Amino acid sequence: MGEELSFRPATEKDLDCIVRMLADDVLGSQRERYEQPLPSSYLKAFEAIASDANNELVVACEEDEVIGVLQITLHLI
Repeated sequence: MGEELSFRPATEKDLDCIVRMLADDVLGSQRERYEQPLPSSYLKAFEAIASDANNELVVACEEDEVIGVLQITLHLI
């Protein structure tokens, strides 16, 4: 570690890393599964999030490695 973090919008190419991180998390391990090939449900969910103007999926990177993910959902009243 020690490298500077960068943040960018997630792309479909990041999906493998995102699912692996979610499945490795204490809470995520109860509901996510990482396998190859990824179940199509993950791609469908990614596409739904990416196409929704009220959602933003962001990855944190250290150099070229994705090390974190964040979903921001705006709820306008």
